Amino acid sequence: MPSFFIAVEGIDGSGKSTAVRTIADTLRHENYRCLLTEEPTNGPTGRLIRDKLEGRSPMVSPVDLQRLFIEDRRTHVHMVILPALQKTQTVVTDRYWLSTLAYGMLSHPLKAFTALHDEIFAGDFLMPHFTFLLDLPAEMAIERIRARGDGFDHFSKLETLKKIRLNYLELADRFDHIALIDASCDEETVNEALSRKLLRLIPGQT
Repeated sequence: MPSFFIAVEGIDGSGKSTAVRTIADTLRHENYRCLLTEEPTNGPTGRLIRDKLEGRSPMVSPVDLQRLFIEDRRTHVHMVILPALQKTQTVVTDRYWLSTLAYGMLSHPLKAFTALHDEIFAGDFLMPHFTFLLDLPAEMAIERIRARGDGFDHFSKLETLKKIRLNYLELADRFDHIALIDASCDEETVNEALSRKLLRLIPGQT
């Protein structure tokens, strides 16, 4: 079977973790071998990022924060994603480069973060085959975050999430490999939409 690299994106509370599992289950039913992963990673840089987002470590400037994300991503690609793809595993990640663009655009233009990727990856960036963007109004996202009792991180504020959502939608218009999914529906409906769209994308399916 061929291998694919698939990213799942969206604001906090949009259901990315569930979507990653749904995508993996759909692919496994089609006899694909899957590896599920996420960003930030559990490596040293990823743990540092989580500490900053959750207030256990002083926050840095927006550009420096996204630099940490991209450095963590570079390690993620070379230590986890590429080795899995080389073993013909399909990789499904909860967040990838689109997050850096959407969140970074709160303070700086898009080109600042595409250039930062070029700098850190030295022009050897790995683009996903497909990206699923779970679109959810910020008000619903806040309700879901509160309901699951996870607490709110640095970005989990209503007005901030509204801006990030708009940034994601702008990016979806710019890049043609992004599949938009309405995440405001119930979980079963979202899962069915994800599976249908995924099966239309992979070879040999309709």
